[in-house]
Amino acid sequence: MTLDAGDEARRTGAPAPVLHPGDPRRVGGIRLLGRLGEGGMGVAFLGARDDGRRVCVKVIRAEYARDARFRARFAAEAAAARRVARFCTAQVLDAGTDGDLAYLVTDYIEGPTLSAAVGRDGPMTGSTLDSLAIGIAAALNGIHAAGVVHRDLKPSNVLLSRVGPKVIDFGIARALDALESLTESGHVVGTPAYMAPEQFRGRTETATDVFSWGAVVTFAATGRPPFGTGAPYALMHRVLSDEPDLGALEEPLRDLVARALDKDPGRRPAARALLLALVGDEADPVDASSRILSTQWTPPPVAPGTPPTVPDDDGVAGPLLDRPLVERAPAGARRRWTLVAAAVVLVTAVAVALATRESWRAGDGGAGRATTSPTAAGPSAAGPARTSTPDGVDDTTAQGIAIGAREPPDGVRTLGVGERRHYRLRLDADRAVYVTGYVCADLVPWQLFRAGGGLIAGNTLGCRQHGPYALAAGDYDLVVGGDGVEGKYAVRIADR
Repeated sequence: MTLDAGDEARRTGAPAPVLHPGDPRRVGGIRLLGRLGEGGMGVAFLGARDDGRRVCVKVIRAEYARDARFRARFAAEAAAARRVARFCTAQVLDAGTDGDLAYLVTDYIEGPTLSAAVGRDGPMTGSTLDSLAIGIAAALNGIHAAGVVHRDLKPSNVLLSRVGPKVIDFGIARALDALESLTESGHVVGTPAYMAPEQFRGRTETATDVFSWGAVVTFAATGRPPFGTGAPYALMHRVLSDEPDLGALEEPLRDLVARALDKDPGRRPAARALLLALVGDEADPVDASSRILSTQWTPPPVAPGTPPTVPDDDGVAGPLLDRPLVERAPAGARRRWTLVAAAVVLVTAVAVALATRESWRAGDGGAGRATTSPTAAGPSAAGPARTSTPDGVDDTTAQGIAIGAREPPDGVRTLGVGERRHYRLRLDADRAVYVTGYVCADLVPWQLFRAGGGLIAGNTLGCRQHGPYALAAGDYDLVVGGDGVEGKYAVRIADR
């Protein structure tokens, strides 16, 4: 990988991170070398300080950074995060504002995310799994000792470095609470498959992170979260009501994980108790953790040509690049979602939502009005036209696109300003799919809808992979392009 876009380039055989048009070149006195990835709170860049040290610089999204309450909370949370000990974490080095930008600087850690490693190499076993559990518990012990709650511990927030697992993104997601547009309009911030029951009731504490530790270790051992995957309401129902599925997780780790996943936060062990149970050294569990990791940790293999930090299942790479899932309540029902703070009311709302989940809409995310109607490039392979499509898209132009097929097969397509292209995908069975772009120079927007208009996901293509998105059998619409945008693109929807 070329770690520097300038004259200090150091090559290791994979493409360099690059800056996109409009990206800042310097933030907080740090020279930016290229994008590491993009998440829900902002864009992370590889940076170089004046002393040559490589760092990760996260630039917060402008819609957040412009809010004075968010900036104040962000500064306070970043200051608390800087107190966290470096052991098994990506240390927060600096935070501040630069003009209209808010930014965070952390250690740059080379290594794949846990989600990427398990997706590539399969579940962990033996001493590697034990070392992972110890490293994450040690990180939580240090995070909690500094008075910080992580709030969004998940496999994509664990990097597998050469010397051990490193937990990232601790404490920063809490700054989103300052935004009334999120907290007072029926949004839930988090990742449902790894959220504790009390998070769905609007409460977080150190025990919340312990629950997430159990969920992450289960994922590492089995390749799936303990309550499965699926629609947010369905996941919430299972987290609140069902027993976790721990698969073939073996003792003694199995018992500790089961205790961490207790639905009552008062019955879960503290992070320090987890660490003591794992290392058995009451005098100095952190020192014991260090010794164990130095002898038992086996970093994941790196294939030739693979960048040192691999995009995770959210299409994100590098420290402090969370993508907190911000799920909108169904249209017209945000007040009802806000009222589910009490447990009994929450479970009732879950039952109602499960019964009507086919009408789920992810907010007002329609495609907008097209200024140009593209011409279909060929006959539809996705079956007969339907009468219901995303707002502003002419259904008669839908072109069939199949799983695994690139569109176009060779070369790229060009969009004029405001032009959209509409693709129809038919799935005969449930699948988890990815959306991949192949043109690095242009950030053409895309949106994936259920046939009928319910927005599932959207982003910009570039040359990145997005997903996975769990889709049930049925018809789906992919819309590429948008108002005021032009550019070239090639796209593929695949199930791996």
